[in-house]
Amino acid sequence: MAGFKKGLYALFLVNLGIALSSELIMPLQPLFIQSLGASVVEVSFVLSVSGFAATALIIPSSLMANKYGNRTVIILSVVFASISVLLYMIARSWVQLFPLVIIYAVSFTVFILARMVYIAESSLSENRASVYGLMNVAWPLGSLTAPVLAGAIVDSYGWRPVFIIASDIMGLCLAPALTIKEARSLSKHVEEHVNDLGFKELFKTMVLLIAFHVLVSLTVGLSNSLLSIY
Repeated sequence: MAGFKKGLYALFLVNLGIALSSELIMPLQPLFIQSLGASVVEVSFVLSVSGFAATALIIPSSLMANKYGNRTVIILSVVFASISVLLYMIARSWVQLFPLVIIYAVSFTVFILARMVYIAESSLSENRASVYGLMNVAWPLGSLTAPVLAGAIVDSYGWRPVFIIASDIMGLCLAPALTIKEARSLSKHVEEHVNDLGFKELFKTMVLLIAFHVLVSLTVGLSNSLLSIY
């Protein structure tokens, strides 16, 4: 259990770094795409396709996690996210930026999924909700400070320093990420509880969760993505 606790502590640091770096980029990303000559429709197209690519790779990334472990997926997602954001600086048009946005969106989505699975496998059913709650504290911490900081930096020094800082933060996340241990053993203890659920109950729960996430994603996608441009 001590190893699992250390892994969760390390994951919290990674989570905090990813939260800070993503909040430096995502709120103002539509403005940056527009600054490279994209219209509102083209900005929407870039964000939509990157979201579609991230969704399409959810299952392949899950299969990869099953084969190589969530630790490996977390490390790779941090590496690709850091490199793609750093390369934002060399983009001279929104077309050149397009693949980098896709890589970052996929990396971010894959990290979130691997993080959730790791928490589930590293915690017991008695304290899992508390662990999830504590782990998610990182996101409001990031959203409270990073967008304002990013806006001030862009107004004073331009976009390049924002991408450098965000990339460096994600690069620093590799240190705690490398200390994470795989946590497959605890999942065996909960298999018997999962087997207690009938297929109908499990299917109904999955349908409700999927429907809920689709509605939430549509709402956020319609309003949040282009809010900075508006």
